[in-house]
Amino acid sequence: MNRYPVFIGLCVWIGVAAGLSPARAADIYLPPAPDPGMEEVETRPPIWQGMYVGVSAGYVWGKSQYTVRPNPGASYADQNTGGALSSLSLGYNYLATPNVVVGIEGDLGIMDVHANDHVTSGGQVLKTRFGPFWGTIRARAGFVWDRAMIFATGGLAFARFDNSSHDTGTGRIDSSSGVRTGWVAGGGIEYAFADNITGKLEYLHMDFGRYSGPNSSLGRVSFDNTVNVVRAGISYRF
Repeated sequence: MNRYPVFIGLCVWIGVAAGLSPARAADIYLPPAPDPGMEEVETRPPIWQGMYVGVSAGYVWGKSQYTVRPNPGASYADQNTGGALSSLSLGYNYLATPNVVVGIEGDLGIMDVHANDHVTSGGQVLKTRFGPFWGTIRARAGFVWDRAMIFATGGLAFARFDNSSHDTGTGRIDSSSGVRTGWVAGGGIEYAFADNITGKLEYLHMDFGRYSGPNSSLGRVSFDNTVNVVRAGISYRF
């Protein structure tokens, strides 16, 4: 048997395999080893974005105007009120640009606002109480400097009111009681003490308009109520 052809074929096969090995090795990808000097960077959400809850407390002062028509000159009086309030808040902020925040916030709270009995020139004894509960649903827009934000706010307000007038001469009692709705506007400043904790100082003005009803002898009686709030609060962002 002639062994030379077999030997020559084996040599050719080894040469071809050796020539293909570098090409195959080049097709194999090995990821680079991590650099020990590189550290992972933690990505945190913006301070001024996300849902939050808060609590607040402050001082309230307001005014109740009593008017009897069609002769308001004979029966017209203002009664000033004052007291304290507190509330729970729920809201959401959206960072529209690096310096502009928009959002919505709602309040539900209690207030104890009343006035001493006031006797008018016409002989009516006025009684006024705001509360015990109140609330708002408001839009907010603010401008941010790093951890501080100045903002404006406005929307819908509601509260419980009890207004009455007692005529000491005739014994007639006029009253208007119930939950009233109106508008609210205001503004304030808020500061982020931590990435998820902020504190604020805020002023709100609420106007609940005029509520009127029939009067037994003089036509119609009406009560106009306005409320001003200065409060401080703290919020926690989820």
